[in-house]
Amino acid sequence: DLAEKGSLPLHATFFQGRYEGESREDRDELFSQLAQHEYLINLQEQLKGMELKFKYPLLDRSNILLTCVDIPKSLVQVRTELTRIYQAHGLNLSKNYHNILHITAARITKLPTEDRKEKLNFYVSEMRELRQEISRNPLLLVTDAPYIGPNRGVIISRIQQDGESL
Repeated sequence: DLAEKGSLPLHATFFQGRYEGESREDRDELFSQLAQHEYLINLQEQLKGMELKFKYPLLDRSNILLTCVDIPKSLVQVRTELTRIYQAHGLNLSKNYHNILHITAARITKLPTEDRKEKLNFYVSEMRELRQEISRNPLLLVTDAPYIGPNRGVIISRIQQDGESL
């Protein structure tokens, strides 16, 4: 499972329900049932082609995020309905997905051991430039078919920059 190996493709998770049981078989069965839920089947078409602009880089602990600040009302409505469905199936919900939409663009995995202050100042300077550049030229994500599966929430992806898929 890619989520467990930490090698997910570039994506935006717009909602997540966590299975907190011990059995992989039970988890997989639950998500298989959810994948057959009429609302989730229709959701595939409802979300396809939605455009989201990721405009601002944000540092969150060791994660470098790209954030979408204009979350479409239709996506907020989807989150509300998914909350109802996921709770009915006993999934624990992440409260982090109610008013934010982001892409994890990078993760800092280790800090330099030498010239730390100089390197930190350089990093801050580069991040400021990057923030200005991305805010002027936002990254456009066009949603594709959402993924619904174990421990992965609902993932939407297909990044476009200047009209070309990345």
